[in-house]
Amino acid sequence: MKKKLYCDIANLTNSGHINVATTASWALTMISELVPILKKRYPDTSIELLEGNLVPTEQLLAEKKIDLAFVAINSLQNIPGSGEVLGSEEILFAAPKQHPSCHALEGVSSLTADLLSQYFGSDDFILPRRDSTVNHAIQDFLKLCHINFEAVCNVNHMTTISNMVANKVGVSFIPSTCQQPNLPIRYFSLSPKIYRLSAIIYRNDRPLTNAENYLLELARNYKLFHHSHCLP
Repeated sequence: MKKKLYCDIANLTNSGHINVATTASWALTMISELVPILKKRYPDTSIELLEGNLVPTEQLLAEKKIDLAFVAINSLQNIPGSGEVLGSEEILFAAPKQHPSCHALEGVSSLTADLLSQYFGSDDFILPRRDSTVNHAIQDFLKLCHINFEAVCNVNHMTTISNMVANKVGVSFIPSTCQQPNLPIRYFSLSPKIYRLSAIIYRNDRPLTNAENYLLELARNYKLFHHSHCLP
């Protein structure tokens, strides 16, 4: 009753506070563009933004410490609260542009497990941290590769991974929205293609306020989700 009253008051006064979490670079870019639009319609609504990883973000949602989150996720099953998929994001294989195999694969845009094993099997692999959405998404593909991954380096941030690939430390897997075209990196699709989901998750213990619903509507119509993540 108290929670519904809060929402009713917020809707009547067009005021309130929204705690928003993000777990992906696309989400940070999107929210920075959507907040000014939201503030034009709801100038008395304040927003608090929290950046983090998926597991602690889900915990914050379960504890009602955030109202909604824009996340990269592998599945919406068993999430705390409610959720909906905004789109899907392709995960790409990344190698230094001057890598000898990149020259040998000139004109090739996608790699099967056999091709990846043949041309990059002896390289050092830099993988995202073990509990990341990218790491979970590529596991089935990695099992098809004839590569020993025991000595893989696990890194927390995609920016760091990109910089390491560009500096010829190794090869990696990078979500399409994390591509850095200014760096000397060659990107390949995988065959079959691998994706992770871009989604909204939000509290379901009370009705969403008008401002929260408007933010969700803006996200659903965001430009990123109305065209595919193609290789440049």
